Amino acid sequence: MEPLSICPPHPELSDPGYQSETSTVLYDEHEPYISLMPKVELLARSIWPDSDESHVIELERMRGGGYNRIVGLKRVCRGPEGKSSISQYILRIPRWDNPRLGDDIAVLRFLQHREPKLRAPHVVAFDTTANNPLGAQYMIQKRVPGYTLEKVLPIFDHSDKCRLAAELGSVYHDLLATKMRHVGRNGRPTAPPGEEPGLGLYIAPFCSTQVADTVPWGETRRSPAPKTSPSAFMVETIQARITDVYKVDPNNSYEAGLWVDFAHIAMELEEMGDIQPGLSSLCHLDLAPRNIVVSFRKDKPMIRGILDWDSAVIAPSCMAANPPLWLWGPEGVPEVDDEKAAEEPGTPEKRELKQIFDNAAGPEYVRLAYDPFQRLARRLIRFVMANLGGNEDLETAEAIIKEWKETWV
Repeated sequence: MEPLSICPPHPELSDPGYQSETSTVLYDEHEPYISLMPKVELLARSIWPDSDESHVIELERMRGGGYNRIVGLKRVCRGPEGKSSISQYILRIPRWDNPRLGDDIAVLRFLQHREPKLRAPHVVAFDTTANNPLGAQYMIQKRVPGYTLEKVLPIFDHSDKCRLAAELGSVYHDLLATKMRHVGRNGRPTAPPGEEPGLGLYIAPFCSTQVADTVPWGETRRSPAPKTSPSAFMVETIQARITDVYKVDPNNSYEAGLWVDFAHIAMELEEMGDIQPGLSSLCHLDLAPRNIVVSFRKDKPMIRGILDWDSAVIAPSCMAANPPLWLWGPEGVPEVDDEKAAEEPGTPEKRELKQIFDNAAGPEYVRLAYDPFQRLARRLIRFVMANLGGNEDLETAEAIIKEWKETWV
């Protein structure tokens, strides 16, 4: 078998002194890109073993993120009469060992088979171990054609933004409609040693690795299921948080007291009927322009893909209704700002964008996004899921409790 041809996109790669800036300067323990290329070639040959001289793999050095190195793969298959087919992929290599890589893959495979309308990247190959030609964990996805919205949104005219608002509203509608019975982190099902996990998804509590629910591929989102109590989920998780606080410092009654106040707010919200038991929803949690891929083709949807499902969770449905204020809010507005969520946009054009989005997202979204009690519940749930961090989190927690006591009680 002839080796696959490697066609580096940059002439300077022939320079033996060439090094990947992001991997050798920012991450000085990482292998230079120039020496990584032969390993990627071997990996490609192992994934596509039938390749011969009529198949070319082109590598593209791409800017990675804080957690993954990224390499573009283009597979060119030369057919008869000079015709060629091209398939493009993204190779993601964790910068450090990622114990949750299998869980992240399970979410993408679940979405690929169960919720294709959410346009998650398709996983074509992966290894959660280092037993491969790379000597590292990896995941290969089909490359989503287009541009990240973060790069092109500044050049959108109003008609482009209206089209975007309608399609993004439909994405929010589909997220809210993806219902589950329980609340927690997503992950892959367990399997006997040496066997590949099945095509399913488990949901584990935020404060535990115990499996709470397994969602088989064939289950319909409309199937009868017990309703989840948002306050019960929060109180159960808060109890675990308080236990953790006292394990670290038995005298830390201040932080434990904040959690107790949060539990009281959650229970009071439910008693008042402002947050009600119901099925939970799939929540992306980082649906920002940097994670939305768009194209300008008029014959296809503008939104071609939604990236970075690593932080996706199953949570009370209000968490899937966080308004995209970056689309119609003032310049510099934070991506997450529940205090400003219900404010009316400042111009007729922005008000039109919000109306188009709301219509597409649907009445459940409108109720969960803008109701003051739902907005307060979102702020509480973020802390419950992520825990209290530094001084800024503690100050924000104090502000929420003060607002509740002064405004709502």
